[in-house]
Amino acid sequence: DFLSCNPAIPLSRFAMESKNHILTLLHPPHPEKIRTATYDFLRSSDTLPHRLDLIQQFSTRHPFPLILKPDIGERGRGVTIINDLPQAQAWLEQLGPHHALVQEYIPGPEFGLQWSHHPDWPEGKITSLARKIPQSLTGDGHHTLEQLILRDPRARAMAKHFFDQFCTELDRIPSLNEQIPLTQLGTHCLGAVFEDARHLITPALTETLNQLATHSPGIHFGRYDLRVPSEDHLQRGQGLVILELNGVTGEPAHIYQPDFPLLQGLRDLKNHYHLASQIGHHHTSNGHPPTSLKTLLATIRAHRQYTQDFHS
Repeated sequence: DFLSCNPAIPLSRFAMESKNHILTLLHPPHPEKIRTATYDFLRSSDTLPHRLDLIQQFSTRHPFPLILKPDIGERGRGVTIINDLPQAQAWLEQLGPHHALVQEYIPGPEFGLQWSHHPDWPEGKITSLARKIPQSLTGDGHHTLEQLILRDPRARAMAKHFFDQFCTELDRIPSLNEQIPLTQLGTHCLGAVFEDARHLITPALTETLNQLATHSPGIHFGRYDLRVPSEDHLQRGQGLVILELNGVTGEPAHIYQPDFPLLQGLRDLKNHYHLASQIGHHHTSNGHPPTSLKTLLATIRAHRQYTQDFHS
């Protein structure tokens, strides 16, 4: 039943769902409160020169830096920040024949906000809120970047990823107190640190999400990745910009805070899927067709093949 919690999205975005399709389902009624980040869709059938031309045109409306991301993907796979067309060309050549999005870069703090609305409730609820903090290192004037990565417990756990990312800079010795950003995206799997920010949930923030939901039928459950000008804007429910909406497999991100109790995290995750199942059961009981085992298995196989192709 949990695969039916979002009737507007196939399998409630369990896997293999288009980011472009999901963003077109969102219709914020008050853009000054919440809006989706502006983007253009880059079709796989378009030639490389045409895709680059679309990015060039987009950059006249939204100057570099820009975000490039595969249309299908999760956990930040393939998402990058580009500063010019040569970087865009290199990324597109590596991506290959897959749909993609070019999206405006939104500065400011990033949050993962889990929102749920059971049809029997008078309004929706924010069940999780996490701040996403990009990881960085501080130079000491003595050690190389490679040594700084290996000396940091968290960076060391992802040393191979960072070595690949900074392969031309590993021998450089950063100056004293120089800040070296290892990540610029709020993705846990790529090094970002998540902090429990549920204390920032306010009635005004909840009301902004409820207004969005009223104008976005068929979406009842998911984690919004947001950027905001400031923490104060977040609490006032003003100036929120949606980067993506993650469906049923978007976990309540607060559980990934480094010191969060394991048992509590498991309980919160259990409650997360239990609520998704309750919402899905309501929809299937009222006529929404449930997902067949055949469809689910086919989606899992397609996801496995897509992942293999993407990394090949």
